[in-house]
This record gives sequence, structure tokens and C-alpha cells, in this order.
Amino acid sequence: MSDTRPMAGMAEICAHLHLPKSTIYDQRHRGVGIGALAIKVGRHLRWRWEDVDRWLDEQQTAGDAA
Repeated sequence: MSDTRPMAGMAEICAHLHLPKSTIYDQRHRGVGIGALAIKVGRHLRWRWEDVDRWLDEQQTAGDAA
């Protein structure tokens, strides 16, 4: 089943993950973390919520293995 939620913008991602914009931009520049998952739509960065959920699940799994 496809996710029907609208794509998330920077404000939603920052609020959801409790991260500052600077962290997201830095991750995007380095091609890592949640920043690497962003899709550029015009001048704006957007995230698919299913990608965010998957990334969070991977972080939890990685943390459990440590």
C-alpha cells in the first residue's frame, strides 16, 4: 500500500526529529543521514514519510547492534 501522507518539508522534518536545519543541510551536503533522503522539488527539499520511517527503523536497528 502506498503512503498517502503529503511529503514532509524542512520544518516538519526538523520538528519530527528534533534537529536543527543546519544539521539536515550538513547531512545533505555530506550525503549521509536523513539529509541524504531529501528530494529537491523546485527550490525546496521534501521527504517521503515512508523513507523517513525506514531510516528511523534502520537507526534503531543499528543502535541495537552496537
